[in-house]
Amino acid sequence: MSKVDSALIDATATNVSFFFNVLCKAKSKEHIIFPPIGAPSSLLIKSIGQPMLKKAVLHHHSLLRQLASFNFYTKEYQTLMEEVTKIAHFMLEVFGCNNIYTAEYGKNAIKRMPLPFVLDEKSREIWLQLFVQTLQDLSFPKDNLAEFWNWIELFSLRFLDTSRLHHLPKRLYFESMHAQFDTLLAT
Repeated sequence: MSKVDSALIDATATNVSFFFNVLCKAKSKEHIIFPPIGAPSSLLIKSIGQPMLKKAVLHHHSLLRQLASFNFYTKEYQTLMEEVTKIAHFMLEVFGCNNIYTAEYGKNAIKRMPLPFVLDEKSREIWLQLFVQTLQDLSFPKDNLAEFWNWIELFSLRFLDTSRLHHLPKRLYFESMHAQFDTLLAT
């Protein structure tokens, strides 16, 4: 697991966009600077609801666990569930659902949040494809699909192993992925 040096981050736990941007700079090579990431709109979580976000995190990680090429989820089920719960709490706080992660794991926990894994570019694309499947499997609300996708796609850049990147990674904006979501958008 990668860890960000907490000395690099002088933000409060609620300043999630600052956290991601510092994480990005901490992990990035000088020639690879990712776009800044902000918190999703507060309307998004109100519209989709906390249970849907929790289900999406759990479902996505269960798909990752089933994929043999993603050997980072070969852990015992109980350990996996503890990590998935922690990631779900983190995501809920990012989406503005009070300080659920901070309350559960401590005031400065978000500063010490370890990355559960590091991806190469191909693995990131697979990670994102499994998120497409997750959103389809859960019948994610189509009115929120574009905003959620564009946020999660940008978020996924933070998992890249920048030491192996020689160019900016391929971006998979919602507009370019539209065909992947036709089933959801048709309903």
